[in-house]
Parts: sequence; structure tokens; C-alpha cells
Amino acid sequence: MMRPAGRQPGSVPPAVFPVIAAAFIQQIGAAFAVTIWPVLGGFGIVLLRFVVAETVLFAVIRPRVRGLTKRHCIAVCALVLALASMRTFLYNATGRSPSGSR
Repeated sequence: MMRPAGRQPGSVPPAVFPVIAAAFIQQIGAAFAVTIWPVLGGFGIVLLRFVVAETVLFAVIRPRVRGLTKRHCIAVCALVLALASMRTFLYNATGRSPSGSR
């Protein structure tokens, strides 16, 4: 079996840690969203989660935005719109469906 140059046998690839962190943060965000559901509703939770994600992204990663073309900006806006609408529809459907706790 071939391994990438510079990696020792048994070492963990660096991409594993961000994936584990993302899964952990996703679960924390979902648990927090359940507690504030009655106050904000589906749309408010989606908005709050996107604002927090954006803030963390720009604080930690600091993506370079100066070199982006109009085509890049349109692609990013389309992705954000797709993700936001998907989350909004999912959260609103979850809020309306019976949970079986009656």
C-alpha cells in the first residue's frame, strides 16, 4: 500500500481533526438550537447558526476576499442560499411534525 510522502506509518492525516471538530460542533449547535426553538423558531435558528458560523470563519480562517471575481461571489451566494433554504425548510418541518412525546 502506498502512502503519501512525509507521513509516518500509523500517523493520522491532518484532515481528520477538522472533520471531527465539525461533527462535534454540529451536535453542540443542534443541542443549543433545541433549547431556543420556542423563542426564535426555525428561521431565527437558521439565521443565528449562519451568523455564528460566519463569525467563526472570518475570525479563525480569515479567507482572502480581495481576489474574488464576480463569478466566485455568485457561486458563494448560491451556495449560501441553497444551504439556508435547506436548513429553514428542514427546521420548519421538524417544528411542525409530531415528536411522539404525547
